[in-house]
Amino acid sequence: METSGKRYLDVAGIKVNTAAANGSVGSWLLDPTDITIVHSASSGSATFPGTIFDNGGGTTATLNDYDINANLASNDITITTSSYGGGTGDIKFDASGGSIAITNASAIARTLTLTADNDIKFVGGTTTFNTTAAGSLGINFNPAANRKVEVQSGATLTFSGASAGAVVAAYMGGAATGRSWENYGTLNLNGESYLDLYSSAYSTLNNKSSGVLNINSTHGWPIQSENTGQAGQIYNDGVVNFADSSAFEAQYNQSATGTLNIAANTLLSMQNAGTLYGGVNIGAGGTLLLSEVHGGARTFYDASIAGPGTLNLGVATTFVNSTMSGGILANTAGGLGVPGSGLAFSGNMTFASTSTVTFVAGTYNFGTLRVVAGWDGSSSLTAPVTPNAGNISIPAGVFMSASDVSMRTGSGGISQASGGAITANSLVATSYGSGTVGFSGNNKVDYVTLYSTGDLNYNSYKSFHLVKATASTGPGVVITTSSGSPYGGNVYLGEISSGTAASVSAYGGIYDDNGSGVVNITAGTSASLTSFGGTAGALAISSDVKAASATNATVAAGSNYGGIRIWAIDNMPGGNMNLTDSASYQPSIGFYHSGSIANPGIVNLNAGANGDMLFAVGGDLTGAPNITVAPVNGKLILAAGGTLSLPAAFGSSTYKLGLLGNSVVINGAVQGKEIALGAGSLTIGSGGSLAAAGTFVGVVANDVTINGGYIKTTTGDLELMVGGNLNIGNASYGGYIWAGYNQSVAYFPDASILVGGNLKLNNGAHINAANDVYLDLMGSASTLVLNDGTVGYSPSYILSDIGTGIPATTHLAFAGRSSGGVMIDGKETTTTVVGGSGFFAVNTSTPAVAGAGLQIAYSGTTLDICVLSPSLCKPPPPTDTPIDKPPPSFEITGPGGTQPGSGTGGTTAGGTEGSFGGDDSGGNGDKKDDKKDDKDKDKKADNGKDGKKDDKPGQKKVAQCS
Repeated sequence: METSGKRYLDVAGIKVNTAAANGSVGSWLLDPTDITIVHSASSGSATFPGTIFDNGGGTTATLNDYDINANLASNDITITTSSYGGGTGDIKFDASGGSIAITNASAIARTLTLTADNDIKFVGGTTTFNTTAAGSLGINFNPAANRKVEVQSGATLTFSGASAGAVVAAYMGGAATGRSWENYGTLNLNGESYLDLYSSAYSTLNNKSSGVLNINSTHGWPIQSENTGQAGQIYNDGVVNFADSSAFEAQYNQSATGTLNIAANTLLSMQNAGTLYGGVNIGAGGTLLLSEVHGGARTFYDASIAGPGTLNLGVATTFVNSTMSGGILANTAGGLGVPGSGLAFSGNMTFASTSTVTFVAGTYNFGTLRVVAGWDGSSSLTAPVTPNAGNISIPAGVFMSASDVSMRTGSGGISQASGGAITANSLVATSYGSGTVGFSGNNKVDYVTLYSTGDLNYNSYKSFHLVKATASTGPGVVITTSSGSPYGGNVYLGEISSGTAASVSAYGGIYDDNGSGVVNITAGTSASLTSFGGTAGALAISSDVKAASATNATVAAGSNYGGIRIWAIDNMPGGNMNLTDSASYQPSIGFYHSGSIANPGIVNLNAGANGDMLFAVGGDLTGAPNITVAPVNGKLILAAGGTLSLPAAFGSSTYKLGLLGNSVVINGAVQGKEIALGAGSLTIGSGGSLAAAGTFVGVVANDVTINGGYIKTTTGDLELMVGGNLNIGNASYGGYIWAGYNQSVAYFPDASILVGGNLKLNNGAHINAANDVYLDLMGSASTLVLNDGTVGYSPSYILSDIGTGIPATTHLAFAGRSSGGVMIDGKETTTTVVGGSGFFAVNTSTPAVAGAGLQIAYSGTTLDICVLSPSLCKPPPPTDTPIDKPPPSFEITGPGGTQPGSGTGGTTAGGTEGSFGGDDSGGNGDKKDDKKDDKDKDKKADNGKDGKKDDKPGQKKVAQCS
């Protein structure tokens, strides 16, 4: 049905029903000249100037939304204008007097066709095209060729569909070309609505610099053109706000003044990206996906892209002089090449790909950095990666800096070539497959965590903390710091776990970073640690190791400062352990094991000629390690929390030896330049001996038993403190203690023995000294027995000044007795008979008697050294050493720095500071020289000598225990 008039047309209040009982619904056509559509709450306000058959005289007709809506209930409507009579032929929606709402409230699809001889304009206020029922509404905008649909500044145009069956569709109708949508105001696409830029010809959407385009459409393609070429054009000079996930089926272009905002958790699939200048802002969880190729340039030019959302490059994309500040750069359709130029990064960045991620040589600066390869394209980028194929490749020339870096792959690997660097506070690199994780650059990362079922390799150009490195089944773990690093080259070890081998090589030191006794390295085969030197006063290597086959720790030759501490965790390795310190200064080795070791010979120790070595176990130690280079200017300490047993020959007269154990059992010939011993008990068998070239110092908390073996010194004093009984000899063997063995001139060692219980010598047992013998018996019932009377026993004796020809003295002091306490050949007596047991001086043919070689003193005061000074009777258990300190020196010192038999003054039992059990003179101190001088001056006149000897009992009394 057509309603027309050339002079006068009035449709106010008209209701037209073009419905057909049998057939399609018809249309109601209105054809005035210029027309303005306004809002009215009731019918009757429409006006059409002019008279019948008049051209209208150029005056604008009006029509209200109430009458349009009343007739849309049953009709399609066409409004047409012409420019006859002086009019421009515009259709204008003017909502300045009230919001206009064109509504299809019916259940039937309706079409409103707007055909203008010129433009279609929206001026002032808000105009809305919507649906409220089940019927859709199509608005066919049909301006003249090369004309436009214009939303003027201050006006708002909204399209809003109620549901998927009640869509509001706005499109350019007809075949005229060169037409466009011009938005200077606000254009809203809400609900189920869309804008179609193609009907029979393409049109263009121009969002002007003052324009705002709000897309909150749930339709899927809120802006469309035909789906093959998608050549409809969008040019944004203003602001586009995208708030609901959908796609542009048209080419999107943006100028330098334009901004595209994608809301949080919203996906915009840009199927035909053109050239984008200006700003692109992607909210958290939001995504801009460049998904298809349809002729657009797909270029970001002078663009500023801001996250934290995702820019997903599903197709090849070019960047020119652009920036991306934070967010995610991804490709869910294949590999991702991170631009090395054209796109500069800042802020917190993530690079993610369902395949590989490859960097291009260049310099990158990030806040934080996350790189994910082999991603499934949908899972959280902070969750473990599904093991899809995908590598992370960092070629030479890539220099990246960030506060924290995370790299993860599925079944691929991570590779960094040399010639680049990562600078960060932390790096976490993970392959969930068997790919190699390798970093070969001059990296400067403070904290590093690595994981793969394949190989792990990491190189650092500075000191760093290796938090954890796990290679469960791969060939191994290799950690290095670069030689010549200007930043230092220490490796602070947290935990390395390798299914096979593990290797750490540091230009500086290697240090335990997770606490002593907590494993640093677990290796299915071997563990190897190499240091090129620590710092003065600290160690070069400190690590807790659990290796199945072998452990090697080396401080390389040419290193300045050394020091090795290795704790073998759980079981000892099946193969050899080689600990070598070749440093120029402070070389040392400390080895610890919490259990027992029955085969210590698999351990090779080499601290050079100047190094100290400590070999300690928490349980029993049977045997000794292999000393490959004698520490002639150092010392070796063997320590056991249980029993220290030396069944075979061990040691050398060229270096100092310390022995510590809850129980010490000697059945082999043990030698030392000087020997210091601390034990709960001491047993020396028939084939056993402790022979010190210099001094011997021993502290035993309980009993000492010597059956056939001996303790002797060559040039130094012999000092022994026994908390229990000292028994030498039995029915089968004798045994002896000898200070200054076979010395006749030059050296005058003393033998000083303190016993808390009884001192028994049987069956040929003897105590000898090249000089004086000092015996202190501390108990209230302590007894000295020289053969207990058993028939057939060889004589047992105490002999002073043997071989010198100059009589000395045996000083016997009973701290707890007032009389008695001496038994010779089963009888209580102090008288010695030649050929029997007793006291002798110079030789066994010269009995020692009171005032001439024998002095016996009683005090009646009981002194228990183990009660008064328990630290002297308790051997120190094997303990760990602080990671920054070398193994401790071994000295036995009484309270206040005194020693057994040193009187109120005294010196350290270990000798002067820096010595081990005596001074470097081999025991020939000033007093010996003075004594020899006295002897030479007057061998018969004993006043000076006796005065000296009178002083010695006081000196040799354990003044520190009073």
